[in-house]
Amino acid sequence: MLSNRKLGFGLLVAAGCFLWNPVLGVMDILPDAIGYLLLLLGLSRLADLDRSEQLLDSQKAFRAMLWVGLGQILAELLVDVVLRKSSESLNQYEQPMWVLLFSFVLLVFQWYYLLPAWRRFFSGLSALAQFHGGTVLLREKRGRTWCERMAKASGRFVVLHSLLTLLPELTVLTSFEYDDGNPFFSFDWFSYANPLRTGAAVISGVIGVIWLVRYLRFMRLAASDTPWREQLCREYEEEVLSNSGLLLHRRMNAALTFFRVGSVFFINLSLMYYSVLPDWFCALLFFCGLLMLGGLVEKRLPCVAAGLLLIGVGTARSALNMRYLKEFVPRDALYLPNAYQQYLTVQILSVLEAILLVVFVLLVVRALAAMAGRYALAYAAQRPAGSEWSAELSALRLHKRTIPVWVFLALSLAAKICEIFLQQTYGWMWMVQFVLSFIASLCFAGFLTQLSEEMTTCCPVKPHV
Repeated sequence: MLSNRKLGFGLLVAAGCFLWNPVLGVMDILPDAIGYLLLLLGLSRLADLDRSEQLLDSQKAFRAMLWVGLGQILAELLVDVVLRKSSESLNQYEQPMWVLLFSFVLLVFQWYYLLPAWRRFFSGLSALAQFHGGTVLLREKRGRTWCERMAKASGRFVVLHSLLTLLPELTVLTSFEYDDGNPFFSFDWFSYANPLRTGAAVISGVIGVIWLVRYLRFMRLAASDTPWREQLCREYEEEVLSNSGLLLHRRMNAALTFFRVGSVFFINLSLMYYSVLPDWFCALLFFCGLLMLGGLVEKRLPCVAAGLLLIGVGTARSALNMRYLKEFVPRDALYLPNAYQQYLTVQILSVLEAILLVVFVLLVVRALAAMAGRYALAYAAQRPAGSEWSAELSALRLHKRTIPVWVFLALSLAAKICEIFLQQTYGWMWMVQFVLSFIASLCFAGFLTQLSEEMTTCCPVKPHV
């Protein structure tokens, strides 16, 4: 029988541990993106059993929040680089205004996606309990079940958590009114920003701990309902494990999520000569996708070898680049011998990293296309003679999607090499490389979409009866 632990409740518990902590401006010690990723993985099996599709809807919202969480990490890196490298060139209000903007955007996304996500999450668990023999989560206290109470508590937590992140940053707006001599602002509230941030963080932390305790208690109650969990395990074996198309579809969706997020790191974006989206990080996410696919991808050794080389060269390049930028900027290499020697090593490693990225991506694309080809041949063998569908047409459609990936990866590589050696003289080179790498990322996303469509055709999902 399927183990209770494999239903995903453990991942849901772990997700809560990454979502409770306060955020100072854009600084998040426990990245929310990890929590959203754990929620997605933890809901994968439970969503298959939820006929109300509430859990499926919450998955979609948490997937959107995963991208928001990655954007939050990017915003934190941007602000950190600005603080360390541009403090002299920026006026005293520019950096706080960027933090205010990021905090406000984060609040909007959380209210738009996260509030309905938690509501549907607990509604879906309630539906699972109602239709699959659960009793503990449906117990009422003061006219509300545990699921209804946690949905309301999570909504309050999201609202207060986001507001307490934003409110201290709003004090920068009073500085402009104070400087203009507005009589309603007799002193500058922004001078008290740090104490206000500390106070808001303490309050937010207390609220977060209360929410986390209630969330963990809710999950413990769910775990204590042994008959319900055993019933879920039995129905999962009967309805889902026998549905090979559904299993493959779910597995593919999880893997393609990692590949899509990883493709964002194709984009070469730098700020103050620091890589905001380092190439080598995509290998880590691609490895997660390959791990999710497991034995479906044959001959993974070349992909793994190229990915490990990319990670090794990329991390070495990042470390040397950070050490170089502590003393110099790239333009110094044109005039200072010591700077030239150090920067030449960075340039060589940058070229190797760019080449290894292209090789790694092409190997992954080839492996994924070969996987789809095997399924297409197996599906074609089951089709009657004279059928309009054929493995050759499937392979041709997928091959057409790979051509733009090859072309723009090659163009992006050429532009990257030119940028590496010419950016000291021609500062605008980064724009050409950024555009080409962005298009390459979009082309790769298009290839993944076509791959998903071909695999779904070859292994259709049997509908629930």
